[in-house]
Amino acid sequence: MKKKIISKALCVALASVLMFGEAAPAMAATKSLDQGQAVVAEDTFSASIDGIEAGNSATVTDNHVGISAWGSGTSAKLYVNGVEFESRKTSYGYWDINTDFYGKAGVTYTFKLEAEGSDGSTVTKTFNRKFETPVFDKSTTRGWWNSEIDETGYSKYASLYVNTEFLSRVSAKYDYYVYRSTNPKTGFKKISSNTVYGGTNCYNYDYNAAYGKTYYYQIKVVAEKDDYIKTTKVIATSPVIKVSADNWKNIYVNAELDHKGVKLNIEDRGIYNQFDIYRSASKNGGYKKIKTITGDEFTDTTVKAGKIYYYKVIPKYYETRTGKLVSGNTTAAVGVKVTMGTPVPIAQITSSTSVKLTWDKVRGANVYEIWYMQTDISGNQYSKLGVTKGNSYTVKGLKNGHLYRFMLKAQNVSNGKVVCENQNDTGRVIMGYDDNIYSLRATYISTAISKDKKTLAIYTNLAWDKNYWASGYVITAYNRYTGKEENVAKISSGTKNTYRFKNPGTSTKGMKYTYVRVRPYKGSVVSDTPIEINVNCMPFASGVKVSRKTNSSAVISWKAVPGASGYSVYRTNKQSGETQCRGNVTATKYEDKDYSVKTDYEYYVVAQSSFEGAWGNSHYIYEGNAKYFAKYQHKLAAPKMGSAKNTAAGQVKVKWYAVAGAQRYWVYRSTSKNGKYTKIASVATTSYVDKKAAKGGTYYYKVAAAAVSGAGVKAQSAYSAVAGAKSSK
Repeated sequence: MKKKIISKALCVALASVLMFGEAAPAMAATKSLDQGQAVVAEDTFSASIDGIEAGNSATVTDNHVGISAWGSGTSAKLYVNGVEFESRKTSYGYWDINTDFYGKAGVTYTFKLEAEGSDGSTVTKTFNRKFETPVFDKSTTRGWWNSEIDETGYSKYASLYVNTEFLSRVSAKYDYYVYRSTNPKTGFKKISSNTVYGGTNCYNYDYNAAYGKTYYYQIKVVAEKDDYIKTTKVIATSPVIKVSADNWKNIYVNAELDHKGVKLNIEDRGIYNQFDIYRSASKNGGYKKIKTITGDEFTDTTVKAGKIYYYKVIPKYYETRTGKLVSGNTTAAVGVKVTMGTPVPIAQITSSTSVKLTWDKVRGANVYEIWYMQTDISGNQYSKLGVTKGNSYTVKGLKNGHLYRFMLKAQNVSNGKVVCENQNDTGRVIMGYDDNIYSLRATYISTAISKDKKTLAIYTNLAWDKNYWASGYVITAYNRYTGKEENVAKISSGTKNTYRFKNPGTSTKGMKYTYVRVRPYKGSVVSDTPIEINVNCMPFASGVKVSRKTNSSAVISWKAVPGASGYSVYRTNKQSGETQCRGNVTATKYEDKDYSVKTDYEYYVVAQSSFEGAWGNSHYIYEGNAKYFAKYQHKLAAPKMGSAKNTAAGQVKVKWYAVAGAQRYWVYRSTSKNGKYTKIASVATTSYVDKKAAKGGTYYYKVAAAAVSGAGVKAQSAYSAVAGAKSSK
């Protein structure tokens, strides 16, 4: 029999210290039989489970269940589905377990707690906890195709996307499998598996779904087998989701008159990248194709006033992975009656007594009448000022302090008679002081950097429309060092409408100013309606040039911008309209690639600064300024001819070298070196065997590289050199 050195009473006292923080008096457990010697008694503990806490419900809505249990004995173990999860041993006769168990959604776990005493007694208690089961919300089950912008700047079909949400958020971990088939009832195969640590939905991007096909998807939430789950269990199954890997079924076309003709706007174009436009004078027939475009706008300028035109559009998508051009549904016919265009006159005050009117050429007009009216006189009527065939007219001799309205009549005059006309006015024009100025703009930006590169200055040339009756202008700027707006300058003339603003900065504090405000004033009264503009923008790099480097790359170069820490190179695909940042460099040149044939690209370069508060530029002053933009079209190189040899009876084998970007090669043949060549083959390889070379004949060959742009537009290179061979076998 084992003996304990510590008596049972002392164990009780020690346990009291552990549980309550102080020792209870221990009763003597032995009598003194010999001087100074106590009898050592045997100490035994019975097993008990005095309490278990494991949440308030049998269903767990959290991602874990917290378990707290206590009792007496020498040890306790917690089992989950028969697998030991947690254990405790003690020599004091009391045990406790505090732990968290993280389960999987939809799974019921059996927890078994077993306590053991030193006297051989055991006590067990068992309870179940089920983690909340996900329930699919059928109304949210859906799918669609996705597009992406590829490296060449064209939008392309990329993947199919399916998604289904739960009725409520699931906090516990869950796994789900995605299955796919081309049949809604059979043939489903697992294409992906995913693990989510709490969420609201299941989704999948299928990048292997071929364009032009229809697929069916089903999602299953599962509990994968692990230490506590013996077999993988299906917890919830979504409805079957049908998704077609094609474009929108229909596109929409709006047709309206503008000053140039009938303007067509294609909406919801999806990833269609070609549009065949058909026109007819009858809604029900007679349509002829007038144009194929790769953008989503087209203006038909060949229309005539007084007629009705009907338009239909057939959308097409060129799929680069298959090389196929797929047509979509033809749009419904839209009709437009061509009438005289509406003039849009713009009035600009050019002096205290004159206004210049400008307008765009109006469809169907060959002459313009200018009328005016002083609107601050009651009952006043329009009076005719003049006639012009141009698109501008200056009105002089106006009175200071009065209000005017100008009207432009666009007319079609034939044999001295007005056939038709349309008119529009400018709205009210104040020939006097008002407390506004208009069109504050940056006209030029430059920079200067110190030799030690610790100070930077950004100079912004500002301009605004003159307020001829103002006493002048007050210029203020927001100081980012102080967080306050401060006075910068006062211009004492209403006709001086420019100012060169210097924004200084240091490498430690950054740029001093953020924006500038300009207000007119008259006398001592300053307007409280300012107009503002940023003055912390770095300039675009000027002198942008693009030159071909290899058959697959080009080099973009530009002039250095003082104070620039680096440059961002941007390229716009002029066919698709997409702009992409091609790279960031510290040098003043960049080698680019990934071009699509027969596509116009345009480059510009944004200077960046390491000075805090200095931005890359976004001012519109650069639009259309050739100094800051460079156009480029990367053309296919002509193949380098290898050889032409008579290799067998009636055969000539032609070989050439590959061209970067070429998708096919067109082979041409002639019986005379300088004669007429006929296309005899289109191949994807770099050789071709002509099996129609009659014995005794001499044949000449040349080859052109061919490719199709991202929008499906065909391109051909120049011809290779000519190679000839005599068929003597």
